[in-house]
Amino acid sequence: MASVLGCLCFSLGLLIPGPALALYPDTDGIGSCDFVNPFANTPDCVQYTGDNWTAVTAAADCASLFTNPYTFQFTQGGICAVPDHAADCVEDMGTADEKVNLNNATDPSFCGTLEAVCSSVIMGDYFPVTGGVCDTGPPPVECDDLEPEACVAMESNEDVEVTEEATYISFTPLTAMPRLTGVIFFPGAAVIPQAYAPLGQELAKAGIYTAVLNTPDGTQVSTVINAPGNAGISSWALAGHSLGGVVAAKYILANPATIAGLGLLGSFPDAADDLSSLNIKAVTVFATNDLIATPAEVLAAIEQMPADTLYGKIRGGNHAQFGFYGETPLDGDADTSPDKQLELTAASLRHLVKRIEAGAPVPLETTGRLGLNQLTNAEGAQNDFLSASGFSMEEIPADNIDVQRTASVGEFVASKPSTSAGTQPEIHLNQFVNQLGNPEQLDFPPIYDGELQAKFLTQELLNANLGLMADSPQGSCVDANQDNRTRTELRLDEAGLLSAAELAKLDQWTWIYAPDILFPTGPEFIADEDSVVTVVIDELAKTVTVQSPSFFASLDPSNGAAAGRQYCKTLSYERIYLIMLGLIEVTP
Repeated sequence: MASVLGCLCFSLGLLIPGPALALYPDTDGIGSCDFVNPFANTPDCVQYTGDNWTAVTAAADCASLFTNPYTFQFTQGGICAVPDHAADCVEDMGTADEKVNLNNATDPSFCGTLEAVCSSVIMGDYFPVTGGVCDTGPPPVECDDLEPEACVAMESNEDVEVTEEATYISFTPLTAMPRLTGVIFFPGAAVIPQAYAPLGQELAKAGIYTAVLNTPDGTQVSTVINAPGNAGISSWALAGHSLGGVVAAKYILANPATIAGLGLLGSFPDAADDLSSLNIKAVTVFATNDLIATPAEVLAAIEQMPADTLYGKIRGGNHAQFGFYGETPLDGDADTSPDKQLELTAASLRHLVKRIEAGAPVPLETTGRLGLNQLTNAEGAQNDFLSASGFSMEEIPADNIDVQRTASVGEFVASKPSTSAGTQPEIHLNQFVNQLGNPEQLDFPPIYDGELQAKFLTQELLNANLGLMADSPQGSCVDANQDNRTRTELRLDEAGLLSAAELAKLDQWTWIYAPDILFPTGPEFIADEDSVVTVVIDELAKTVTVQSPSFFASLDPSNGAAAGRQYCKTLSYERIYLIMLGLIEVTP
């Protein structure tokens, strides 16, 4: 399927809103600015009209339309001649000056975005060119034009009713208890709204009424809020992908008393927009492989965001996978699945809604949480290795273990555990940390490390390579999981995160560690959808059963290159902590 660019067209001089709308000007003006849009890569033009422009001020404006590098040429007395002239946006500068933004477009699906940007961002008047590609409006979207996941998500089911209104698509909960906060979602530039149907489904299944606007157009927010069926929703959050997030932020700045929260996906505010003084909840979700809204750009805008903003980083995600519309030109390659990115994104927005409904600010606990996170990063792999291989810390000290933490699943697949006798450190492990979404616990981030995956050598091979001799027999992932819980409880006790009453409630529960599920090969251990740590909580019997997948190949020559390899997936310390918090909540 051909995809369109969900670009971030902001921080632009030509997108600064003026105080009033303009009529189409009668004069050609002082000159023209021909440029190549650095986001859409289209040849566009600005015509400077009105009595107050001079060659100097118009040329200076031409040179400052974008903060990103772009090519341009100002021509005094010039007249815009745009190939594939599709539409004009007339911007009133609040004086006798006006700017006419002439847009190029060959794809009619881009016309809705041109109109939305003109009305909601530039605050101008939109004029489609007669006979141009935008003259008849965008064609209807057929299911054949959608990614399969989006096509399925556009159908109503027993949990969610999907309705296509004139200017938005609504996802209404049918089985989950309706929440008091609704979400209005702004799509990315030129992205068909149906591409966000899977996200709408996930939110509605959690009881959150969600409306996906047809275009990133702030004028349609009141249409959704005032719809007859939404009278029971008492607060609203706006969310948006890419340019949609920029427009959502602008709407909140213009209407600060009407919106309670903001969710940005692969997006950050326009350089001219400062939201830092707003008393709203916010979450910013960004992806490490996003080359359209890079992590550096997202984090550089922290000071523009509300003080009560949380950040969620999706390792291996990219820009396009915030929706289901295919690949995006200039984007990075994703190293996580679209379903995983959807899971983490939906959990982050559910977390935002719960924070809004909690009312008073909920301070994030930091000391203990950071302690757990630091333990996960390196000590977790070391502890898993020692527990599963049967060695003690005295037999193999930490400074003789090198943990190579891979940034992606792909790197983890290619990585190999090894030894280097006589060179400190001598033992080299490989680790990847799987992320999970946290939609419920407000004193914890919306995205966290949920599962530790580690590759290391067996006790037998370490004995052969390094001349070691363990006092204990070869262990397994069962031993690692049990040891992880013990270490988590120790860390929680040291940090004072649990009271005596809470610890007494935990003492009522029994943790059971089922035998490992042994996978026949390493690739199956890594990639099989059933290769995950399972946790079963029986509230009646007060038991927590944990079972891990593993791969183990002895030194038997029949195991070939895999001989002496051992892989484990275990619960992260953060996940154990969240399980404990859940046990405390349900224990009388």
